[in-house]
Amino acid sequence: MTRLVLGIHSTPVGASAAVVDERGLCAAMAEERFTRRARSGGFPRSAVAEVLRLAGARADDLTDVAIAGDPSANLAARLAHAARHPAVSAPRAWQRLGRREPSPAELVADAAGARRQLLDNVLATLERHAPGLTACVSASELLTPSDLEREFGMAGGHWHHGELAFDQFYMVRPVPGAAQHRTPLAGLYLCGAACHPGGGVMGLAGRNAARALLQGAV
Repeated sequence: MTRLVLGIHSTPVGASAAVVDERGLCAAMAEERFTRRARSGGFPRSAVAEVLRLAGARADDLTDVAIAGDPSANLAARLAHAARHPAVSAPRAWQRLGRREPSPAELVADAAGARRQLLDNVLATLERHAPGLTACVSASELLTPSDLEREFGMAGGHWHHGELAFDQFYMVRPVPGAAQHRTPLAGLYLCGAACHPGGGVMGLAGRNAARALLQGAV
């Protein structure tokens, strides 16, 4: 009997689903594709239904269901890798120390208490794997997804303007039909963080969009 596995990533943010068989990945989808809200969390009901449809499978066909729900998984291994390979990993590792991903887009009613708790949780987690780190922190600033949305206009507080999920990754960003910087509207090109290779102060999305425009004009 061929194994058919449904993978479910059900967390407060970044929920998604995938179907894998013995040959590899059959389909993958982020829940935000259906809610139109960046980093949608909870149980990815719509994503599960869609990946099953794309894989041509029903729930009865599944042999296994794998569920991931711990966003801090493998943190120790990631920090250890950064320590062993400082020339390659140190800049990226330092960025991660200053950023918690994922974070809920919406906090609970006690926003002030939730913000303090979130910051304490981040520092406590880092302290467990890097003893003495918190003593070196002279100041801290917490920007939640709602802060990023309010201050910078990022829907859902996502600096990539959309999750870097399997179904909207690399050259299919931001969505099929409007990928590789071209859109269905003639003359309209995308060059923001939603495009490949994503956000960040590097300008590559704009460079790629300019090249696509020049190629289209020839």
